[in-house]
Amino acid sequence: MGGVPIFGQTSAPFSDLNNQPADLYNSVTAEDGIIYFIGEVPSNKLIKVNWEGKITHQLTLPFQDSLYYNGQLLRQGDDYYLVGLRRLFPNSAGTNNREIWLSQRRSILQFDENLQIKKTFIFDIIPIGTGEVIGQSGTFVGTLFPSSLDISQDEIRALWSYAIFDTAAAVPSVIGQEQQYERINLQDSTAFVKQLNDVQMNLDGIYLQEDFYVYGDISDTIVNGAPFNSRPVALYDDTGKKKNLFFFDATGSGAFSDGALGTLHKGKIYSTYYGRSVNSTGCATDNTVIEIRDTAFNFINRVKLPDCGLFPYGKNSFAFTSTGEFYFTARDANGLYLYQFNDSLDVVCSGIINIPPREVPVSLKITPEDTLIVENIFAESQMKLYKFSCGTATAIAEIARPTISLYPNPTTGRIYVEGLDGPAYLKVYTAFGKLVSQTEIQDGMADLAQIANGMYLIELIDKRSQQVLSRERIIKINP
Repeated sequence: MGGVPIFGQTSAPFSDLNNQPADLYNSVTAEDGIIYFIGEVPSNKLIKVNWEGKITHQLTLPFQDSLYYNGQLLRQGDDYYLVGLRRLFPNSAGTNNREIWLSQRRSILQFDENLQIKKTFIFDIIPIGTGEVIGQSGTFVGTLFPSSLDISQDEIRALWSYAIFDTAAAVPSVIGQEQQYERINLQDSTAFVKQLNDVQMNLDGIYLQEDFYVYGDISDTIVNGAPFNSRPVALYDDTGKKKNLFFFDATGSGAFSDGALGTLHKGKIYSTYYGRSVNSTGCATDNTVIEIRDTAFNFINRVKLPDCGLFPYGKNSFAFTSTGEFYFTARDANGLYLYQFNDSLDVVCSGIINIPPREVPVSLKITPEDTLIVENIFAESQMKLYKFSCGTATAIAEIARPTISLYPNPTTGRIYVEGLDGPAYLKVYTAFGKLVSQTEIQDGMADLAQIANGMYLIELIDKRSQQVLSRERIIKINP
C-alpha cells in the first residue's frame, strides 16, 4: 500500500450522537444529514444529525408504536418510512411469550425530514407460524431480524427471518429459522406474504424492478442437513417463486462462511465475500473479495483486497461518491481498513484506522462533499461516528500478524486453533454484540457446543497481552 494516498481522520469520533445507548440501530441519508432509528427499551427513538454531527431533531416513539427491536428505515423522495412491528401486548404485562408474539402486526410510520409523523400504516401481517407450538418440545416462532428491505413507487418489498425458539429449554434458544417475503402497497393498503421454504438462512437481498435476489443457504446446497461450503444466490420473481441459482465464482468455492450480496448501484451489483480459490489480483491468500456483476448476474470484474487477514461484515460496507468511485471497509484485530476504489477496482486511497477492538463497523455514509462517515457500534451497545477524507501520499507500514487459523466453519461445537504460541481464550458475541460465551483454549481446541445455533462473531485473545489475535464470524449448526 506504499505510495497510495491515505485517509486523513478529520474528526474521530465526532457528533452529539456518540455514546448514544443503542441495542440496535439503523440509518438513512437525508438531504442535510442522517436520520437514525435507535432501538431502546421501553421506547425507541428517531434522531437526526446534520453533517457536522449536531442533533437537530429527536422524536421518542410511544411504547405501543415503538416498532420494538427491528425497525428499519427507508427513503422515497422526500418521505421517510420506519418499517417494523407493533406489539399490542394483549395480556398488558406482556409476560406470556405466545401472546406477545401473536400480538405482532406489521407497522409502518411515514414521516418527513423533520421527524414529523405524516401517516401510520398497520397491516394484518404476523410472522408465518408465530406462536405455533412445533412438535412436543414447546417451541414457537418469533421475530429474529429483518434481512433486506426496499421501497419503490410506494411499494415496500422485504425479507424477514424468523427464529424458532425452544421454550422448553432451561434457557430459551434459537433452533431454526423461517424466511418470509412481503410485498406491501402503500397506495391501496394491500399486502402479499409468502414463506420461502427453500431458503434455510437468508443473509442479504437485492430488489430489481420485478425480480429479487437472495444470498443465503438455499435448499439446493444443503448437504446432509447442513449448509454446503458455498452459499449461492437465488433469483425469485415478485411472487416468491425461485427462477434461477448462481454462484459467486466458477469453482463454487466463493462466499465461504462470510459475505454479502451487497449494493445495487447504477445497474451493477457490488458484492463482498470471503473468497477461497478465487483467481484474482490482490492478497495472495484467502481473503475478502469485491465482485461486480450486472443485474442478470453476469460477471464483470473482481479483486481481492490488497491486505490479508481481513473479513467483510455486511452489505453496508459499500458507499458511492458523486464521481463514481466507491468506499469499502473491512477489519481485523489491528483496526479498520478503509479503501477507495475507482470503477476499474484500482485502489485510489487507503488507510488503517486504529479503533478500539470492541467497536464493530456497521455502515458507511457519504456527505455532499464526498467525505466518508463510518458508523460504529460498541459491543457495550453504544454508538460512535467517525469522519474521514483522503489525504496526501504516504507509505503505510506493514503490520506483522501471527499466522493463526480457526476451523471448522460451520461447526457443530468444537473449534480448533492452529498457530498459537501461548495461552488464549475465545469470546463469542451475537450479531448485535452481546457476549454469550468465554471459553479457554485447551490443547488447541475450544468447545462451543453449549451455544445455540446461529451466526456469531468470535474473538481469539492472548491471555498474557489481552491482544485480539483473530476475529471472524462463525456459524454454529446442529451435529
